[in-house]
Amino acid sequence: MPTESTIHPACPGCSLHNLDDKGEIFHPNPALVAGVPITFAHSSYHLLACRDCHLWFKSPPVDEQSLMDCYAKSKFSHWSTRPDPILRRFDQLLAQVKQHSPGPDVLDIGCFNGGMLEYFGPDYRRFGIEPSVEAAAVARERGVDVIAATVMDLPSEPRFDAVLAIDVLEHIVKPSAFLAKVAAILRPGGAFISLTGDVGAWGWNLQTARYYYCSLPEHVTFFSRASLGELGKRVGLHEAFYSRTPHHRARSADTIRDLVKNVGFSSAISLGAEHLPVLGPRLHRRAPGWGSASDHMLHVARKQRA
Repeated sequence: MPTESTIHPACPGCSLHNLDDKGEIFHPNPALVAGVPITFAHSSYHLLACRDCHLWFKSPPVDEQSLMDCYAKSKFSHWSTRPDPILRRFDQLLAQVKQHSPGPDVLDIGCFNGGMLEYFGPDYRRFGIEPSVEAAAVARERGVDVIAATVMDLPSEPRFDAVLAIDVLEHIVKPSAFLAKVAAILRPGGAFISLTGDVGAWGWNLQTARYYYCSLPEHVTFFSRASLGELGKRVGLHEAFYSRTPHHRARSADTIRDLVKNVGFSSAISLGAEHLPVLGPRLHRRAPGWGSASDHMLHVARKQRA
């Protein structure tokens, strides 16, 4: 008999019910979202996968208003004041904008303190969406026109040549509505450029619901190339570029360290070591962080011209 945590009315991507349960998700304790404590409404959460549109998601869904409240209260100091543009791949993102955007009007959803748009330079008209009050104020000082707290707050105008969602899609509780809004505010021929976790990556298949990425409380929806392509096509967004990539550039030593930790953890789980009295408490949790893994995807979708 299904438990409270495995009941979900439908896939938030396609609204169908053809779902697989990938297992229980282990959240950190205490649970923080952008450095702000969050209280979960349910005792346990599971990772579900849709067989129809291939979207993976957290169930039950984390309360969207609770997440927004945390983002709004988040402190500017929680993140780097001046993110390293090369470490964070701003150069690669700018290259995609230059290649795919038909014009200079660029909107960054979740622009935070405006560091990326500042890097893009004055050749672009730079607009931002940002719920953090403190971060939005800093972004404005850096020349970003912050026009709303969430993209759903925008009217159908103005429209943009490029819309970016960098480390954003995994935070979206209602992905179909989000993508429909993105398509609506893009000009014909415009580009939607996103960077998010890719459940098709090796680490995901190795650890599924224990994977560090889905254990973050604010990460609620998980895409693959197939799911982002499928849901994008439904709103008129068609793939123009895809590349699997690490979230940021990492040193070789970090890559080796993360690999050893995670393969060791997964091997111990597969051998049943979590049931041993000494090792059990250390293993009955999420897998170690794997920030150097090639577990993200850089994806570009174009809106068809009229």
